Amino acid sequence: MSRPPRSGARGPAFAPSHMALDVAAARAALTATATAFAGFRVRYAVKANPHPALLRSFAARGIGFDVASVAEADLCLDAGADAAHLTYGNPIRSTRDIARAYDRGVRVFALDTADEARRLGAVAPGAGALIRLAVEPAPAGRKFGCLPREATTIASSAARAGLDVVGLALHIGTQRRDPRAWDAAVASAARVWELLRRTGMSPRVLDLGGGLPARDRRPTPPLTEFATAIRAAVARGFDEPPAEVAINPGRVLVAEAAVLFTTVHAVAHREDAVRWVFLGAGVWNAGLVDGRDGRFEYPVTAPDFAPDEPVSDALLGGPTCDGADVLRAGDPYRLPSALREGDRVAVWSVGAYTTTTAAVGFNGLAPLPVHVVG
Repeated sequence: MSRPPRSGARGPAFAPSHMALDVAAARAALTATATAFAGFRVRYAVKANPHPALLRSFAARGIGFDVASVAEADLCLDAGADAAHLTYGNPIRSTRDIARAYDRGVRVFALDTADEARRLGAVAPGAGALIRLAVEPAPAGRKFGCLPREATTIASSAARAGLDVVGLALHIGTQRRDPRAWDAAVASAARVWELLRRTGMSPRVLDLGGGLPARDRRPTPPLTEFATAIRAAVARGFDEPPAEVAINPGRVLVAEAAVLFTTVHAVAHREDAVRWVFLGAGVWNAGLVDGRDGRFEYPVTAPDFAPDEPVSDALLGGPTCDGADVLRAGDPYRLPSALREGDRVAVWSVGAYTTTTAAVGFNGLAPLPVHVVG
């Protein structure tokens, strides 16, 4: 069968790689998430993608924001967000950063040590404290979160420091595909919640963090299944539901709102019959870091080929000399067998954790430009 016409020049004069960000698609994802989790407080996890166009669109909807730095807080405020809707969820920060965020109007901070409680009390008097619990298995190797048995002691330290212990926070990791993945963490939080109440505290907020998955190459349950399972976990654990249950979606709101357009850099056939397709954009210059270990399997297509074009297995790598610049996947990618240098390739669902993690100048490659649509 004849091939459709190719676009762009052949050979070394590659078409520029870029990302297209569809803000309307992100708004639609926010609407779907807010509908599925009706009654929950929705705070966008800014670290997923802090593009100003996204933040302006989300701020106009009146949702909250979970920020990991003062710089992220400034971006949200510049986008029109209310400082009262910001939560500083990253417990790793300097005293100066606490003071700067407090000066900007941020009034709720997550913490997970008595040391942090004392620092917050010193420079953010009267601020709200969310005691962040560790979850098992710890997604970050106990970098974050206190053990449940430590929580009441840390909460007491926060209260003595003049902070308002507003509740508990947890985060079970990213791209969780099992709707029941929150069960154990919510049950543990419910037990700590009751201990806080017995010590005379009045927790009101249960912050469940992020972890809701975006669609990639693998099957993903619908968002409504996650909402149903999480509601059931809260109902089982709490005799009286918390006054506020919050979620901090990131990837699920923005991943599918962006696509990466690039070209084939080179094709190589190894002696073991493996076909390598090297793209002009990869882990480092496009920030596809979640593809290194298969955490997120980006869908990849060749848009200029007919749907019935013969396909074959391909391993995908980026253009750099780093061995980790590879898109790993459980099942091989299937791309047109006739794919060759200069052909266009589209990598989908790249809206989360890409532009902010792209390397600056590695192998002389600059991060990719982002074109906003919608």
